[in-house]
Amino acid sequence: MMAGRSRSRFIGYYFFRNKISRPAPAIFLQMTKNGLVSAAVLISFIFLPMHHLLLACGRLTTLTEAAREDLKTCWTLKSFQKQDTLTVQDQVCRKLFFLETGLVKLYSLRSEQQFIMRFAPEHSFITVIDSFCTGKPSKYQLLALEPTTAWIMDREDVTRLCRQHHCLEHLFSNLFAAAATAMMDRINDMLEDDTTTRYHQFVAAHPSLLQRVKLGELAAYLGVTQTTLSRIRAAQHPR
Repeated sequence: MMAGRSRSRFIGYYFFRNKISRPAPAIFLQMTKNGLVSAAVLISFIFLPMHHLLLACGRLTTLTEAAREDLKTCWTLKSFQKQDTLTVQDQVCRKLFFLETGLVKLYSLRSEQQFIMRFAPEHSFITVIDSFCTGKPSKYQLLALEPTTAWIMDREDVTRLCRQHHCLEHLFSNLFAAAATAMMDRINDMLEDDTTTRYHQFVAAHPSLLQRVKLGELAAYLGVTQTTLSRIRAAQHPR
């Protein structure tokens, strides 16, 4: 039996592979019978489909019951295959995503060179923040690195919810402020820290991602060649 987040990722992949967008109870029962996942995990998917999303919102602000109910009606669940694009570079991003399962990268591709701004694992909010907030095209886009399921909200719904509920205005204000701050911190790290320091910071902040992100992707995140990253890793873990 699988444990922890790997169970959640497996369920998302199972639904995608079998083209199941709204799983029927029989599907869950069959998965439990076959020993693929535990009954407790499947029950949470049936009866608490927005459990992690609402928990994440609750960490940003206190929601009224009316705001919570309105918020729940504005999300749509969608599955993405590995290497699917969630948003496209040089276009306007009008979607806010909350990843139920999977892994996504926010990156820019220029002159065939890739720069990765961020990796977003399950239970994370992600959007192309500059485009989402300004309504202008961005040089960044989102791409799934694993089979991914995401809750999606339109920008128009965000605006409407902010007008209707003060607590939701506070929620999205906190969310976007945190995203902007994280982007500025990321830029400062690239300008001020050397590659070895950035590598150690990544390992300390995201240890679970080391097994999920390819070496080339991590090199693009750190802004170095794959060869340079291999040398850094070899120096840190000598045989």
